[in-house]
Formats: sequence, structure tokens, C-alpha cells
Amino acid sequence: MDGVCIETSRYVVELETDVAASYASLQVDIFYDCDDGRFDGLGSVVSCGPAPEINAYAAFNNTGCLADGEEPRVTAGAISLLGWPGPGPFVSCEYTSATGAPPTADSFRIEVVDAGTIDDKPIKNASVSVSAVRPIAP
Repeated sequence: MDGVCIETSRYVVELETDVAASYASLQVDIFYDCDDGRFDGLGSVVSCGPAPEINAYAAFNNTGCLADGEEPRVTAGAISLLGWPGPGPFVSCEYTSATGAPPTADSFRIEVVDAGTIDDKPIKNASVSVSAVRPIAP
């Protein structure tokens, strides 16, 4: 099959939970370097969404690239009354590369802020990682 490859600078960054647990809530901070690229959208209109598999309400916030030296980050949080199983898909966000090169898992530092079960117990050692980076056709 013949095809034409079209260069892109836009990607979908997919995140997944790494620890086996039944999640009811999860909040993470996704830190990034503005010299490499940016997540699309600022504040609560950042272009992110929960993975359909988790059936959860999710909220997002992108601080953007600030002049005050604070490290830019996207905060992602999800909550579900029924819970969802991990490990597995969590959220995805659209990202634009500033260099033309696709981001890698090492382009982001992800910190779990809070993770809990449906019976309100903390999930110890919860972690989230980049599971895939997929190009978005221009």
C-alpha cells in the first residue's frame, strides 16, 4: 500500500495507571519543559480528557509557560463513584512540539498528588506513566 507521510508537530499523549488497584479518585501533576513543547490550551480549557474505559468525571488545568520560573504543568484529576481498575488507561492530552520532534515519555515528569479507592483508602505507591505518544494528522 502506497502512502504519503505528512510531518506533524501535534501529538496525543496518553497516560496510564501503573499499580493494580480499584481507583475511585486520582490526581496527578504532569510537568513539562516549554522549550520542548506545550499542552494545547490554557487553564481549564486544556485539550485533555479521561480515557473512556474509566467512566469518570475528570477536570484539568494547564498553568502554561509562566515567566516567574515556576515549572509548567497540567493537573489532571478524575473521580468515579463506581471506580475503575488499574493498571490501565487514565487520561490523554493534546501536545504541540516546539522542536518538530515528537515527545517521549522522558519529556514529562508525572507526580501523583492523590489516589484513593471507593472505600476512601489511599492507594499506596500509586504511579502514572506515559503509555503512548500518537501523532495527530495536520
